[in-house]
Amino acid sequence: MAAKRFSSRIDTLLLAILIICLVVDVAAIALVLVAVKDPLEMTLAILGCLVLGALLASILVATYYVVDNNILKIVSGPFRATVDISDISSVTATRSLLSSPALSRERLLIEFGNKRKIMVSPKDQRRFLKAIDQQL
Repeated sequence: MAAKRFSSRIDTLLLAILIICLVVDVAAIALVLVAVKDPLEMTLAILGCLVLGALLASILVATYYVVDNNILKIVSGPFRATVDISDISSVTATRSLLSSPALSRERLLIEFGNKRKIMVSPKDQRRFLKAIDQQL
């Protein structure tokens, strides 16, 4: 069976928050350029802002899930996780706001292994669940 990739659903509110954070990050860089005179402090502050901006942008554009060869691969920017699908004990719908590789409150709580949990927010939950079920 070919690998199936699922994009994350993106809530409008979360998208707005991420965009505001990116705008504030760019504004912080502009402020540093104007207000900070020490070259080392300026460089460090700008580098910090650029790293934060890159992290936020990568999470926004690269949060997805892949079902392939009995493995669920979870990608959220630079963060990666894998779940052996045969280790999944339950999948339940949730609206939890706990940190997770999900860009929506419409989430699926996946319980697997020895009391491990992760939440995902595939745009097409029905197709995602079907793909996981076919691997079991």
